[in-house]
Amino acid sequence: MSDWHAYIEDDEDDNVCIYIQLANNTGTRELFGQVDAADAEIEELNNENELLAKAESEAERRNKR
Repeated sequence: MSDWHAYIEDDEDDNVCIYIQLANNTGTRELFGQVDAADAEIEELNNENELLAKAESEAERRNKR
């Protein structure tokens, strides 16, 4: 069983980035989704929680392989 996980990290432009990564191997890090900094304060455009939930589901799917 693998150890894929999802996490949130802001980039240098303050965009909210949702990544999935295998264990601590930064070479496997994949950008799953992003909320632009300009949209982060606008509730209708900020889908951070939805993206994180989808990324966590993808990580779980990969862990079952």
